Amino acid sequence: MNFHAKEIMQFTHLSIRVVNLARSKEYYENVIGLSVLEESDNQVVFTVDNHTPLLTIISPEGLKAKASDETGLYHFALLLPTRSDLANFLYALTTNGIPYGASNHLVSEALYLKDPDGNEIEIYIDKDFNDWKWLDSEVEMASLPLDYYDIIDEITTKTWTKLPSDTIMGHIHLFAHDLDPMLAFYQDGLGYKLVSRFGNQAMFLSKADYHHHIAFNTWKGTNTKNQSCDRAGLDYLTLSLKDDQAREDLISKLNAANYKTEHINDDYIVYDPEDNKIVIKINE
Repeated sequence: MNFHAKEIMQFTHLSIRVVNLARSKEYYENVIGLSVLEESDNQVVFTVDNHTPLLTIISPEGLKAKASDETGLYHFALLLPTRSDLANFLYALTTNGIPYGASNHLVSEALYLKDPDGNEIEIYIDKDFNDWKWLDSEVEMASLPLDYYDIIDEITTKTWTKLPSDTIMGHIHLFAHDLDPMLAFYQDGLGYKLVSRFGNQAMFLSKADYHHHIAFNTWKGTNTKNQSCDRAGLDYLTLSLKDDQAREDLISKLNAANYKTEHINDDYIVYDPEDNKIVIKINE
């Protein structure tokens, strides 16, 4: 089952603000294994296939460090093609002494890292969707210990340097201070379906019954502020649709629901209730 086929609306790219461009470039190249697609004095665009932008880092002048009391990005998640790819990446982390976290989420197996600015990255693989367990309309997920030894048995190379060329953006997870407006926006505005929830703390939404393409949580607390644009963290998300008609339909739906959209050059832009910028594009 391809939960990231071109016809499925999904987040394919994001831009994040970093304090030190050179430091972050080195991290994303040498630790995460991305390749530089484009580069300028204050921006680096990364790819895995030498064609498609996957991650952009920018470093505006005077940028301050992330704030602990602001919302924004919890993590972005890069989906690897196979379990052997995850094993190869895990081996590289352990042999190079790179700190990481890990979880078995029942629907996936994941490793977690933080870049030099504290932006979190999830590197994961999906388990066979036929083994996912559903109760009514919600998929079962958890955070259980990862079976390292079972994964390590699948290593195919001990000289890993780059992510596979078919690595994609699997999902985005955001911090929020109020879940209900976020649910209304992503469910009623964008048309995602709620497929799992963690009490009144987190919600997971998707298209085509994926475990989630977008999620948000209140784990920073309900008194947090919206992320400031003068701090390191999320710059914008890219939401990709299958064609022009799908994008026009979505823009009309958002405007009818009083979510104001902007049309700047070739881009349509909308902001979610936590003021996260979303650039709506065509999936090329």
